[in-house]
Amino acid sequence: MRLYWWDTAHNLGDELTAMLLSHYGHEVEWAPPAMADWVGIGSVLCRFDGFTGTVWGTGRSANHRAPIDLTRADVRALRGVLTRRLVKGGEAAVLGDPGLLASDLVTPDPQGYTAIVPHWDDQDRMRAAHPDDVFVDVTADDALEVIARAGRVISSSLHGLVLADSFEIPRMWERFDGVQGGGFKFADYATVVGRCEPDEWFRPNPALIHTLKTEVRGCLAA
Repeated sequence: MRLYWWDTAHNLGDELTAMLLSHYGHEVEWAPPAMADWVGIGSVLCRFDGFTGTVWGTGRSANHRAPIDLTRADVRALRGVLTRRLVKGGEAAVLGDPGLLASDLVTPDPQGYTAIVPHWDDQDRMRAAHPDDVFVDVTADDALEVIARAGRVISSSLHGLVLADSFEIPRMWERFDGVQGGGFKFADYATVVGRCEPDEWFRPNPALIHTLKTEVRGCLAA
C-alpha cells in the first residue's frame, strides 16, 4: 500500500496512519501525493485535489481555499463536518479521525500524571510552561505509551487531544498560534466528538468514542 503522510519531521500524529494500517496487516510504504494509493490522518487534503485513491479520515487545514475534488476517490472517512463541507465527493463518508484507534495499538494504563503533548513545533515553549508535569516528546518512539499511561493530557497538538480521547483521558487544548490553520482543525474535530475549546477540560462521552472507533475501523473493510 502506497501511503502518504506528512514526513517533514518525525512526529507521532503524522505517522499514526502507517502504524495503524501496519497493525491491521497492511504492508505500507511512504509515497508522495501524486503516487499514493491512500491518505489518512492529517490536515493534508489540500494536496489531493483530483485524487483517485482512498481517503481515510483526512482533514482540511483551513477554510480559505476552494473545495477539493474527491469525486473520483474512494472517500471512506473524513475528519469532521467542516472538512466534509470543503470537499466534493465526500457526502457519504464516515466522520472521525482514525487517531481514535490508537487504543488498538496500546492499552491505556492510567498512572495519574498529567502528560504535556506539544505540537511538534511547540516543544520548547510547552516544556518551559509545564516543568512539573510529564513532557511527551512527540518525536520519540515511546510517545504513544507515555500518553496512554497519563491521567490527564494538556496538548497544543490536535492529535494530542485525539489520543487522549482514544484512551478516554480528560484533556485540555492549550492553543499555540503556530498550528496551521489556527483553530480550524480543532473545530472540525469538535463537530464529531462534541467539544474542543482552549483552556477547557473535556472528556467526550465514552459511548460516542466507542461508536466512532467502530465506524472508522469498519471503513477498512469497505
